[in-house]
Amino acid sequence: MKRFLALLLLGLLMPLPGQAAEPPGIPPDLQPWKDWGLARDDLWRCPLQADDKTRICAWPGTLRLDLDARGARFSQRWQVHRRSAVPLPGSAGQWPSAVRVDGKPTPVVAQGKRPVVWLEAGNHRIRGRIDWATPPSSLAIPPQTALLAVYRDGHRLDLPRDAAGRLWLQPPPSTRRGPTAKPGLHLQVWRRLQDDIPLRLETRIRLRVSGPPRERVIPLPLPAGFTPWQLHAPLPARLEPGNRLRLQLRPGTWDIRLLHRSNGPVEDLSLPPAEAPWPESEVWALAPGPTREAELAGVPRADPRQAELPAGWQRLPAWRIRPGQDHPRLVTLQRHDASRQHDALTLQRDVWIDFDGKGATLRDRIGGTLRATWRLDTTPHLALGRVTADGQERLITRLPGDARPGIEIRARSLALEAVSRIEDPARLPANGWNLPMQKASATLHLPPGWRLVALSGSGRASHSWLQRWTLLDLFLVLIFAIALWRLYGIGWGVLGLLALALAWHESG
Repeated sequence: MKRFLALLLLGLLMPLPGQAAEPPGIPPDLQPWKDWGLARDDLWRCPLQADDKTRICAWPGTLRLDLDARGARFSQRWQVHRRSAVPLPGSAGQWPSAVRVDGKPTPVVAQGKRPVVWLEAGNHRIRGRIDWATPPSSLAIPPQTALLAVYRDGHRLDLPRDAAGRLWLQPPPSTRRGPTAKPGLHLQVWRRLQDDIPLRLETRIRLRVSGPPRERVIPLPLPAGFTPWQLHAPLPARLEPGNRLRLQLRPGTWDIRLLHRSNGPVEDLSLPPAEAPWPESEVWALAPGPTREAELAGVPRADPRQAELPAGWQRLPAWRIRPGQDHPRLVTLQRHDASRQHDALTLQRDVWIDFDGKGATLRDRIGGTLRATWRLDTTPHLALGRVTADGQERLITRLPGDARPGIEIRARSLALEAVSRIEDPARLPANGWNLPMQKASATLHLPPGWRLVALSGSGRASHSWLQRWTLLDLFLVLIFAIALWRLYGIGWGVLGLLALALAWHESG
């Protein structure tokens, strides 16, 4: 017994194998499917900057160039999160050679007429050389690389780099080099608060950079209760914990766009004290929401035009806010009556009837504006198969106690495409969704040998067999049928009536 207890205690004290933490935000019911869902897509390994389109899978270090009369030696470190094509300095006329990654020879391939090497995930060091017979006037530098150190005979050089990414090894024609610019960084900040559910905060930062290329970490003042959502930057940039923005700067004027959304109801929009080089004041614009009229209280108003707000924001009310000093609050002035708001939607439907006529495939295009509804459900006899909204695939769900499939919508402007099946085309609904449509139209695609006889209900069908009949057609068919009856008897008259009725509108 003592031996058994000792073995049990030893097993409990033994360290368990380490496991990677589960990605946040995955519901428990979907955890068993995580590996299957990510098996063919390792993009999730890259740091999230905005949506999937703005993930950065390869982060460059400082590019060092050592120049001599015969060429240039280069070296650079890269942090790679997934297999990626890493750009090298040079171009079609200045192709890198003797390229080694972590000391191993690596082939250089062309991608968009630029040299690249493919690297696996991990930290790597790239070395190589670019040879030339006569020193060129410029050298192409990848736009992803902002930090650059150029040396000649052990002495560091300060060479100009233009907006196209070219490093000028010789002074450009018709230019004069003045004194070296001192390192400088000036920021202008504008914010736009969208009064919606959730609140959306868009921050525009204009950077004016002078001096040599360098890396800089800028603390971002942010109201409590907001989470980063998207980052768009023309420079290598990433968000770090603690609302810190890491940038690889180079001279010029650059505009950066950040999007945040609130985690819940927010009224206090106070900003923490700002650190240099953040400006002493910001200009905020408020975009009204559909459910209320609101304003920012506790801060002075600002003239949108004098504050140099972006063009699309100049018609919005604006306020000037000082981080760490002002305490703005989002105050409701008037609530809108939600019962008087109606959704304005239109439906365009394509219906393909199966060859055996026992089923049909539907493709619905729904567009318009949602004002009072945040979910779209289909009728139970429609089997919803695939839904895309605003170009993105959407998850089809069912509410507890409700058999109708549907999707959640969190945008007011709707551009939706849905593919579904119905097993009884004769009972095709005019709408099929839980919301009324201001306008609905459908195109019926019939297999060979089929014809639409009639459409029942409030709709109207063009080119149906019944609708093509006119009084003149009926009169002529009856005349021919009566003539056959009088000449050959009642049997031939009935047979002629049926034959003429079926073949009257057939072409040929």
